[in-house]
Amino acid sequence: MGFEDETTNISGYLIEETQQLDVISIIGMLGLGKTTLTGKILCDPEIPYEFSTRICVYISQEFTKKDVFINIPRSSPGSVRICIRKLMKS
Repeated sequence: MGFEDETTNISGYLIEETQQLDVISIIGMLGLGKTTLTGKILCDPEIPYEFSTRICVYISQEFTKKDVFINIPRSSPGSVRICIRKLMKS
């Protein structure tokens, strides 16, 4: 899948200066390429320059806020590199 336009748009939102905290959610049905799109955004050369720490948190359809917050610290930068390597192999 391409996702070039989507990757460019979302990366642009991430590096745009704002006065408030913004949240960008990538949602959709199974198999649409959300994980692939996320990997492409994390690999964008501008993103590591702007954000030295990046995390991927996977949230299933059935989740609790507690589970999400517990998984955030587990998603260390090392985990992100592993996530990217797995994405690049697929």
